[in-house]
Amino acid sequence: MDKISIRELKKIVGGSITNTTDKDKFIDNIFFNSSKKENHGLFLPFKGANVDGHDFIEDTVSKKRAIYSLSENNKKIDNVINVDSVQESLNKIARYIRENSKSRIIGITGSNGKTTTKDMVSTLLAESNNVCSTSGNLNNFIGLPFSMCKLNSETKYGIFEAGISEPNEMDGLAEILSPDISIITSVSASHMEYYEDINEIKKEKARISYHTKDLTIINGEVEGLRELCNPNVKTVTFGISPNDDFTFSPIFTDGYLSVEHKETTINTNFIGVDNVSNIYATITLLIILGYSMKNIQLLFEDL
Repeated sequence: MDKISIRELKKIVGGSITNTTDKDKFIDNIFFNSSKKENHGLFLPFKGANVDGHDFIEDTVSKKRAIYSLSENNKKIDNVINVDSVQESLNKIARYIRENSKSRIIGITGSNGKTTTKDMVSTLLAESNNVCSTSGNLNNFIGLPFSMCKLNSETKYGIFEAGISEPNEMDGLAEILSPDISIITSVSASHMEYYEDINEIKKEKARISYHTKDLTIINGEVEGLRELCNPNVKTVTFGISPNDDFTFSPIFTDGYLSVEHKETTINTNFIGVDNVSNIYATITLLIILGYSMKNIQLLFEDL
């Protein structure tokens, strides 16, 4: 996160502030754990099932573990911005950072493989670029905007995953993410307790394309998915069919996976079939970003 002055932060989140003499102080990170010390950190006191972060605001601020805190409880103490919702304030901060970022944002979703693909893409791109990505699998309504707040002016690529379980969740996440390129790794019968059928899951995953600026990359093996994606944004497929835009063939040697694309073989250190589609998605993205097959070969040698 680049520096944001308290004056600007108040504009971003709205709300009210008690002390007005230090509005030119700044934050350069956000955090949830009140036991941490962040010299220029903004404490976000979320209310959990068993613990309410608001109980730790005064202690966190008075002991200078945070330079400022948000609060939903209208606290009349210094170094607190009172807001209607900590969650919506986090979303606003993430949107502000996204809107002012020159980074190329890549959003990844899918029933399976999104975290592995995110990790693979991040590791490979980081070989020669400044990369910011989702920490672990922090991909929900708190984790995604939290991860996005790490973007700064030196970041070339932001690689973030969007994880959903229930209907109508993707629009909320993807609107904040607003990816330049989105990837749908797979669609399977997960979280079926919330959906009528697999087609409803496909529709929900496809919603990311309606918030995508340039291009959506999808798994061509998911029947009917292309037709559900945003017709106003280009969609390309990866898979084993000659009808896919990016066609691959898997090769197994002593259990190790290699991938062939247009007469070029890319050797990997992966064993078995679990990561086949994740590798297809990653190679497709790298080609779209301008990497040559020779460069991709070299990158995978060290992965």
